[in-house]
Amino acid sequence: MCEQFKIMPDSMKVDLGFVFAMPMEAAGLVDLLAESVTTKGNGRVFHRGRLKKASVVIVESGIGQEKAASATKALLDIFCPSFIVSAGYGGGLLPELNRFSVHQPYLLLRKSDGKIIDIVNNIPQIRKEITDENQQVTNETDTVHNIVTKNCSMLVTVDQPVMTASEKLLLGKESGAGLVDMETFAVAEVCNNLRNGDDSNGIIRFSAVRIILDTVEEELPKEVKRILQSYDFSTARLIGTTISSLFKRPSVIFDLYSLKERALQATDILAKYIVANIASGKYI
Repeated sequence: MCEQFKIMPDSMKVDLGFVFAMPMEAAGLVDLLAESVTTKGNGRVFHRGRLKKASVVIVESGIGQEKAASATKALLDIFCPSFIVSAGYGGGLLPELNRFSVHQPYLLLRKSDGKIIDIVNNIPQIRKEITDENQQVTNETDTVHNIVTKNCSMLVTVDQPVMTASEKLLLGKESGAGLVDMETFAVAEVCNNLRNGDDSNGIIRFSAVRIILDTVEEELPKEVKRILQSYDFSTARLIGTTISSLFKRPSVIFDLYSLKERALQATDILAKYIVANIASGKYI
């Protein structure tokens, strides 16, 4: 970790690193950055600046675990934050989890291999088994920012978007998790591995924060899966997939517009929540 610091100035080092998959997820927090500088390379976008008294870097990694892990390693290598936060949208798997509620799970499950990471005192570590505590949901309200948090204890990371209500209900039942995303486990795993590796220069603290974009009852437009699968290839392919969807089902434009408006609202709420945590010292 931090090998590039042998040739890079100390001024590059930051307090906090945030890993988002998509630009829209990161947009609310990027808009709040002071002294912002944006750089692009290797399919990633880095935004460096300040939030409150903290120096931060926000990376847009791309969708999926492989890209999230790679971007996390790059962020740690270049900017050396001691605290990493995996942030963005999540899907609800429990009926009591409402849209726009914000969650900080401390148990992470990867569906593909059943591995579990327990975030103990913001330090990720591999765990062998889980108990009924994964179903606990605690209710809190940030009255200053009018943000409702129902902190579900467990999040499951999957390889493909979970689109329908029946798929979400089944995943929740099989995994015991209340939230689903496609990146968080991989980010936490990088932090855990670096902490335990021979070349580790210290503990990498970690937290996850996700805002519910779609509840367990809500179904995403079926075209979203095709669009997401095209997202990381090229702008031309993404545009082509979107136009193709419009020709096949013209009414999809209304569904996608509604989803976009919901996503923009969610990213602003999430940004306020994160900044409030920074101000209170939770990430420092």
